[in-house]
Amino acid sequence: MGPPTPVAPAEAGVAVTQNAQPRPAQWPGTPVVSTVANPANAALDNLSFNHDKGATSLGQTFRVPTACQLTRISLFGGDGLGTAPAQPVTLALYDLGPTEAAAASPSTYAPSPNLLGAGKGLKINYTPQAAGLLNFDFTGPNQVPLLAGHTYAFELQGVEKSAPLFWRVSRQEAYADGSAYLNRAPAMLNDKRGYDFALAVYGRAGGN
Repeated sequence: MGPPTPVAPAEAGVAVTQNAQPRPAQWPGTPVVSTVANPANAALDNLSFNHDKGATSLGQTFRVPTACQLTRISLFGGDGLGTAPAQPVTLALYDLGPTEAAAASPSTYAPSPNLLGAGKGLKINYTPQAAGLLNFDFTGPNQVPLLAGHTYAFELQGVEKSAPLFWRVSRQEAYADGSAYLNRAPAMLNDKRGYDFALAVYGRAGGN
């Protein structure tokens, strides 16, 4: 396996690095939040926009314990057909407001203004890779403040029934302060709910 592969973003504001770590046993560094401790062992299934009847968004909610400035979001995923004009992928981040820990997995959520891309989100380029880490490093105004005690929803948005990439997901609840969502409803696998996408959020001190 070669070194991590930088991929030019379709839009300014985020740098995408692929092949950062194949089948990761842990997240590098010290995330502010992570939904699973051992992504390779905990997230054994994968989902894309072609799951079941189709979806236009794959989302994971998470609760921020301490205020910080967003610098990176990493996910465990890969495979798929890659992005193209007919099957784009856009990153979105929504602030769902302050919550108690037990309320960080609502039955649905309404998107507030998108915190990324001046409200329009950030389109990315992706070429198929084996299952591993995808790093999204944010720049400029996209290094948004994350507020302590707030729940956020991070989404991959795409075209229904497309499969540009797959996001790895747990087979049982792995993270108490959030959940996996399809079309902003709890992800259903094997007719059950209670799953989490493999996600890590990084930040530096300085959030409001």
